Amino acid sequence: MTKIIVNYTNELKNVNAGGLDLDISVVKDKPIGEWFTASLGWNGLFAEVYDLCNGACAESEFDVEFNGSEADTAVFDECLKNRGFLNGLENKEEPADIETCRKAAESGDAKAQYLMGEHYWAEYCGENNTGVKWEDAEKWYVMAINQNYLPACFRFGQIHFSANNQNYGIGFMYKAAQQGYVPAMLELGKCYEPAEIYDEACDVAGIRESTWFRASFDYYKNAAEFGCKEAQNKVMDF
Repeated sequence: MTKIIVNYTNELKNVNAGGLDLDISVVKDKPIGEWFTASLGWNGLFAEVYDLCNGACAESEFDVEFNGSEADTAVFDECLKNRGFLNGLENKEEPADIETCRKAAESGDAKAQYLMGEHYWAEYCGENNTGVKWEDAEKWYVMAINQNYLPACFRFGQIHFSANNQNYGIGFMYKAAQQGYVPAMLELGKCYEPAEIYDEACDVAGIRESTWFRASFDYYKNAAEFGCKEAQNKVMDF
């Protein structure tokens, strides 16, 4: 487990990862939400941590501590949650029961909306389906996507991609990956790897046939830099 300590008081003061200080000059004065995405001279918070540690943090998940005001902490935690990060690569917290989740979803909670989509999708695919339709799951996924909840965006794309609606599905995964969602990066690496199968999907990101396998490598590399073990193994195979 690599400990990441972030200190913030009106501006980013410092980031320490595994006892090493990160060069934050590029993002020091930027809003919290911009720390997680790449910009000129900055690869995104977790990619920068990976580079700082020279890959030493790749074997374990990140344990993040944010020191700041209550309001700033809420913003930081929301950024983590929307990217699937919360003391690890994926936030796997489940609701206490479906009705509690439904009430939260109806009140506008994006994560709860996503979990309602997952609930109805599982029922729709189940052997004992009692009349649940795809639209029952779809409406909740779309609500969460409209709030830019990246796990929902990725999952929605993954479902469509698996249903041979590749062009439509990969667009949602691409959107999530562009905003730093690691599972989407990993999945896109898999999508582009067997390029002779996924020629339609490649059109969405504007990638020419000659660069399909390069695209696969790049997505795996991006995910690997966030500490994704499976992506690291894939990079080693290229």
